[in-house]
Amino acid sequence: MLLELREIEKRFPGTHALKSVNLAVEQGTIHAIVGENGAGKSTLIKILTGVYRRDSGQILLDGQPAELENPLQAQRLGIDAVHQEVVVCRDLSVAENLFLGIEHSRAGLVNQRQMDAEAQTFLDGLGFGISARSPLSSLSVGQQQLVVCAKAVLRGTRLLILDEPTAFLSTQEAEQLERLIRRLHAQGTTFVYISHRMEEIFNLSDTVTVLRDGAVVHSGPTGDVTRERLVSLMAGRDIEQFYYKERFPRGEPLLSAAHLSGKGFDDVSFTVHQGEILGFFGLVGAGRSEVMMSIAGARPFSGELLKAGRRLNTSNVKAALKDGVALIPEDRRNQSLCLSQSIKFNLNLPTYDRDSRGGFVSDAQEGRNAQVQRDSLKIKTPSLEMPVSNLSGGNQQKVVIGKWLNHGADLFMFDEPTTGVDIPTKLEIYRLFSALVKQNKAILLVSSYLPEVMAISDRLIIMRGGRVVGEVNPALTSPEEILHLALG
Repeated sequence: MLLELREIEKRFPGTHALKSVNLAVEQGTIHAIVGENGAGKSTLIKILTGVYRRDSGQILLDGQPAELENPLQAQRLGIDAVHQEVVVCRDLSVAENLFLGIEHSRAGLVNQRQMDAEAQTFLDGLGFGISARSPLSSLSVGQQQLVVCAKAVLRGTRLLILDEPTAFLSTQEAEQLERLIRRLHAQGTTFVYISHRMEEIFNLSDTVTVLRDGAVVHSGPTGDVTRERLVSLMAGRDIEQFYYKERFPRGEPLLSAAHLSGKGFDDVSFTVHQGEILGFFGLVGAGRSEVMMSIAGARPFSGELLKAGRRLNTSNVKAALKDGVALIPEDRRNQSLCLSQSIKFNLNLPTYDRDSRGGFVSDAQEGRNAQVQRDSLKIKTPSLEMPVSNLSGGNQQKVVIGKWLNHGADLFMFDEPTTGVDIPTKLEIYRLFSALVKQNKAILLVSSYLPEVMAISDRLIIMRGGRVVGEVNPALTSPEEILHLALG
């Protein structure tokens, strides 16, 4: 047995995060850990990587007691993690990130040429197709995630913890990562694999452990449980369907785009109606996010945008917001949240101008606004005064959505809205979509997860290389047809 946890306990103020957790990870296996947001997965990872100290219990590595007092000690023992939120030095090159802390040097000077050459050989061997000399900032989020995975491999990690590793990856990048995992698995590397995507769990893992409310409620061979049973164990209740979708009569056109062109996209045209979800699917680099950013007033573009028959003001983000356009971007932590500020502050952020009187905001009104969204979206938190950075990924996404519900927008653009959130939270988000379209609002949904965008969208736009290459009814189109359009 490579790793064994015995009766691990961890508490935070107001939260019993881990409750007598027992876990055994065999050498050379892929051990999946699943659970809702807030189930204790992140806390467990941080204990295994030395970020948190356990309150009680025992950790055994190769049958011997191990003290993981800090991340460096965990790495020296061969334990490393690749987290859902990519942690890189964006101003450094790929090679410099790979060798960060273990740089090649001669006479006190870094040997950049040697690092570049070794990094390129290593990356080519993994089949990533990434230049070692490229700045990290020039890569997509998915490519940055691959670099982080490569960095852990380069350091000779024995136990590699992957936390939602495909959350930001395209289909092609996810396939590259899967090939890497299988190759390392065949060579004896042990994995702890955390994902909300059921097909990944059943496709890759040997063993699956379910956490719920900080406790282990199931652990055993993956082949011994069904998908439905696994979801039921995670949620503590039966879930009859994975994608919640209601259909409503389509209303009048709400937004019409004609020949939009800008950085990353060209000649994009479409119309979305009131009461409709219009999906956008494509691989990384297809231009979907760039289109959404332009409609939101964050990027310059040419072409015509009409909202409810009149020209939409996209001169800047504030103008677009005033016209009822809300963007929930892919990178919620960096683009949608003030992480050090309270949940209450974040929920009220778009409405301070509207709700202020003489430059002052009523604390009571602020609290009421936040409480409404906390209750309606079921945001799990002991206090609205808590920093939003303390929330799980799924609850952070609810805060992002909640602030635009406070604003009162009628055109919602969701860019990868369920990335890194658990199945029950996904269902809550899908039900929110239905509630919005029932109110004659319109949704533009960008998703790289084909089963999701096909199940939720009324119509589906497929983009490739910055252009629209097809529009289909997903209910009447096969996944293979859609992928064929997206791949070319």
